[in-house]
Amino acid sequence: MSTAFDEKGEGMAMVIPKNPAVVAKMPGRAIAYVHTLKTRLLTELMPNGREAEFTVQQIFDAHMWVLESLRVDRSVTSGDRLLGDFRLLARARRERLELRMPSAATFTPQGGWPVLVGVQ
Repeated sequence: MSTAFDEKGEGMAMVIPKNPAVVAKMPGRAIAYVHTLKTRLLTELMPNGREAEFTVQQIFDAHMWVLESLRVDRSVTSGDRLLGDFRLLARARRERLELRMPSAATFTPQGGWPVLVGVQ
């Protein structure tokens, strides 16, 4: 199973393995995306507890970069659900949002990525 109906939100939801041990037990096509790996990769870009120091654009870019690197299907990264959530967040914070797929250069100080005090 690769998708399931999300009855509460009345939309599609992905069935995501919790960690690599669960993936190893699943038959069929290998799933590159696991929740713990996505969380670790996002934490490298936006440390836990420091998310408020990032703009909506930076949060969006980090998510797109990580999801793309984990080979999540484009129907997710370009889907109305995910993009709608980011549009809503941008509107709530009164920030501009460019829907784009970032490059590696985005995540450098030269690309505008923040250098956070106390983070290596």
